[in-house]
Amino acid sequence: MAKTAAELYEERKKRVLDAIALKVPDRVPLYMPISAFGAKYSGITMKEAFENAPKWHEINEKLLLEYQPDSYMGPLIYDTGTNTVLGTKLYKWPGNGIDENTVCRW
Repeated sequence: MAKTAAELYEERKKRVLDAIALKVPDRVPLYMPISAFGAKYSGITMKEAFENAPKWHEINEKLLLEYQPDSYMGPLIYDTGTNTVLGTKLYKWPGNGIDENTVCRW
């Protein structure tokens, strides 16, 4: 019988907390910062990821389901359209001040 989402969550939480407490977990926890990896994995540029939030969310959902990480940091979504129209100078993002495949560093 398949485990419920709540059971899987508790397993993952225990695994991460055990590692933090320097206890030996049942396996090494997988932490997955999804950013440039998601774009590269799906064959799009970081610029495309920033400009198409629904597609970006779909890609990241696919990654989470495939890799089943114990914890992750979701992708940063930045309103590039509004900031382009406003002529924002404070930030640079892929395709606007930095290369299309560069990860943003705020």
